[in-house]
Amino acid sequence: MTVAFDTTIEPYEIPAFRGAIAAKVGLEHEWFHNHNNEGLKQVPNHLDAYVESQQQYHNRYPLIQYKISANRHQKRPMLMCLGDCVEEAHKFFSKSDWTVSLNGRIQKLSISNLNVNQYNIRTWENEFYYNIYRW
Repeated sequence: MTVAFDTTIEPYEIPAFRGAIAAKVGLEHEWFHNHNNEGLKQVPNHLDAYVESQQQYHNRYPLIQYKISANRHQKRPMLMCLGDCVEEAHKFFSKSDWTVSLNGRIQKLSISNLNVNQYNIRTWENEFYYNIYRW
């Protein structure tokens, strides 16, 4: 599932977007930030920010990812939820208020585009070559 929001951010703001969503959902929901909760503590302030007492990450593929959707020269923040984390997304979307703080700017998020797709994964005998760009 991909969800693009109706606001504009710069690519360098993706970490702030990720932190804002994780703070809004609640740090107990580890799929949104992929940190081990035992290494985090919440700092109460008006920005719903958090600090890490020590960095501990889960060694797993992130099933909730934060990206930029570039349509018509607009750079919109996007959530991509894979597999079982499509169900996890309701922890954000069930909130009555989607207002978040991005680098000190208060942003009220609304959905611009939502897609849900299912793909069949197969293996091949042939090798495929690819490049990763701006990762």
